[in-house]
Amino acid sequence: MSPMPQPEKTVVDYTQFFREAHSCLGKTDYHLRRGLSPEIAERFQLGYCEDWVHPHRPMDIPKPHLIIPIDRQTYLARNIQEEAKVRYGRTGHGLFHLEALKSERPVYVVEGEIDAMSIIEVGGEAVSFCGLGGEKRFLEYLADNLPATILIIALDNESTPSLQFSLQRLKEGLNRLGVPFLLYNPYGACKDANEALVYDRKAFSLAIAEGERLATRGC
Repeated sequence: MSPMPQPEKTVVDYTQFFREAHSCLGKTDYHLRRGLSPEIAERFQLGYCEDWVHPHRPMDIPKPHLIIPIDRQTYLARNIQEEAKVRYGRTGHGLFHLEALKSERPVYVVEGEIDAMSIIEVGGEAVSFCGLGGEKRFLEYLADNLPATILIIALDNESTPSLQFSLQRLKEGLNRLGVPFLLYNPYGACKDANEALVYDRKAFSLAIAEGERLATRGC
């Protein structure tokens, strides 16, 4: 069921692959162990491929991956093996759940797709720029599609140089565009949204609601 290899610059529509992967989701409980409900899995058409290799690296050893569609040409493949050294594979350069920006509610901005779904899982709204470096594409998108609401910047709870660079670029870009935003940490001592969801779902839900309340009050 692995997607057919494609030349690097070819624009590929992965819709059929997404359908096949989604039909196989019942073969894994990985998304459930990450705290993502069947409703979220259905909403975002999560899938499973037990023998995935990157379309541009067909000689790689096939491994089981959770498939997270982003748009027709873009998806994230997450290796579900605990011992995996390479955990993620991506195709394209999409942005996850951009429709959230049409909401009048505050919208969380996070790095990863699973983190965005974790926030949505407990009732929040979220968009992901799909990994560090993706904030540049996100700002370029916002330049032509200003959001209808305030953004809540909640990147991973770390202090690495690359994360701090991304955060600084986000802040400067949003200020330049005149987009209101709030910096907020709803994760407590956890590393990110998904870890917080799995660790204490109730506390995470309350923290997400509190961030939305603070953002609304600051509008």
